[in-house]
Formats: sequence, C-alpha cells, structure tokens
Amino acid sequence: MAQGREERSKATAINLYKMGMPMAQIAQAVEEKAQTIECWVDEFRKENEDSVN
Repeated sequence: MAQGREERSKATAINLYKMGMPMAQIAQAVEEKAQTIECWVDEFRKENEDSVN
C-alpha cells in the first residue's frame, strides 16, 4: 500500500517538475522531503537523457 502511494507521489512530482515547478514546492505538494524529490528528478533525468540527445 505504501509502495502505491510512493509511486503516485513520484509520478506527480515528475509531472510538476516537467511543468517547471521548483523542487521545494514539489516536495510540499506531494508531502515528501526535498532530498527525495531531488533523487526522483535525478533518476528521471538519467532515464531520459538519451532521448534528449
């Protein structure tokens, strides 16, 4: 159950990041630590850097 909530929070955080929202606001919106958001965004960037170049 907690896994599902985390996946939804992560998906929401990435969508907000794509929209240009600052990480501190994303953390507040999904009720996670800013460090967690930074990890998720870093992971997203690494997964998608090939498609950008």
